[in-house]
Amino acid sequence: MKRFIFTIIFAIATIGSAIGQNFRVRVVNQLQMPISYAVITIEGAPRAVTDIDGVVEIDFRRIRPEYRLAAHAAGYRSAEREVGQEGMTSGSIEFVLPMIEGVVADTDVDRTSDQARALFEAAVGESTAMDFNCTLTSAFSFEYMKHKASGELTVENLVDSKELEYFREKGWCHLPIDIRMNEGSSQSVIHKLDESIHYALSELNFAIAAIGHNRHFYKYRPDYSLLGQSTDGTKQYYRVSFPMLATKATQIVATVDLTLHQLTSIDILINDRNTSIIKHITSDLQYIYPTKKSKIPALCPTALRYTYHTRYADLMLQMSNVVISPSDKKR
Repeated sequence: MKRFIFTIIFAIATIGSAIGQNFRVRVVNQLQMPISYAVITIEGAPRAVTDIDGVVEIDFRRIRPEYRLAAHAAGYRSAEREVGQEGMTSGSIEFVLPMIEGVVADTDVDRTSDQARALFEAAVGESTAMDFNCTLTSAFSFEYMKHKASGELTVENLVDSKELEYFREKGWCHLPIDIRMNEGSSQSVIHKLDESIHYALSELNFAIAAIGHNRHFYKYRPDYSLLGQSTDGTKQYYRVSFPMLATKATQIVATVDLTLHQLTSIDILINDRNTSIIKHITSDLQYIYPTKKSKIPALCPTALRYTYHTRYADLMLQMSNVVISPSDKKR
């Protein structure tokens, strides 16, 4: 009987101790270098972002032995594991994230954000976001909750339109999208498809603006680091992080072609705590001059993939053969 009572008291003390402390999560790469601003999800929902040392503490009351935690960081492959009894006992868990294939890690951990930014700007020069009057056409494939659609779309972006004045502050400010679905497509996803096209282009536009010529428009200073370079030394990969903008944390990996001195692709990871959604956007880029007199090119997609995952639904939008035609049209 005494042993039973002692066991109960010990269990209560252990639980009380757990409630009074935080659960520690550390995220590093294969070289044991900390990964800053990694997104930590609990049971698929984003809950925290690591600090500059790759560490974050989570309220122990959110943790259970059977819960699955995952770490996500742009430029790295995600990892997931169950907390387990060992994690509950130690009060901590560590994730080791492998780098994306074909990248040799930069080991200069003493380089500051400003120094990395200077290297980036020297490599690519000036560019601006897709913030000009134009028409975008694209083939697309779309899937949402196992409902599929494919076809073509056309949409106009009019930055000087009075009826779009409010939306101009929100990113890609387009007129209604003309969507032409192929035979056999599910018409039930038309609204979700329209919404996804808007968000995909808006988030891409934001990321490009954040690292491009008009980045001073944003009051939040991003953190720059040189993620690494390709095995043949022809490309560099820069990681640009916004730890938290309102309810969102954004990570960007920009691929720089050192021969062309241009950005050739971008990888964007967005943690939206407000909606408990992690969004992922990848896009190949091309340089377009909005007008004949333009001196600074705009970075525009030639192909784009947008996905998100929640506990309840998966979404995938693929845009291919993207053609962007600058326009002098005003409204």
